Amino acid sequence: MEVNIINEIKTIAERYCDHSFFVFGSYITNGKTYGDIDILIIYKTIDHIEQIRRDFQKINSYEIFHLMFLSYEEEEEIKFIKKVEAVDISGNWQL
Repeated sequence: MEVNIINEIKTIAERYCDHSFFVFGSYITNGKTYGDIDILIIYKTIDHIEQIRRDFQKINSYEIFHLMFLSYEEEEEIKFIKKVEAVDISGNWQL
């Protein structure tokens, strides 16, 4: 994983301490041959979703980000994190 991209994502995650941020997909599994960066954001309330989207648009890179949002309840029900072996990059994950 490119350290500076991960640091950019962590910087965004730090602004939203009641959300958990995960990376998954080809960025994790395929190393340098990834096509995009899949980000899962687990939220308690939907209040910040649009601002988070804008924050990712401001990242100065050629990366393509696919943002997926789930509530804590939705994650608890479908167990997406476990299914895709997502990596917690925010350190905020508590279910």
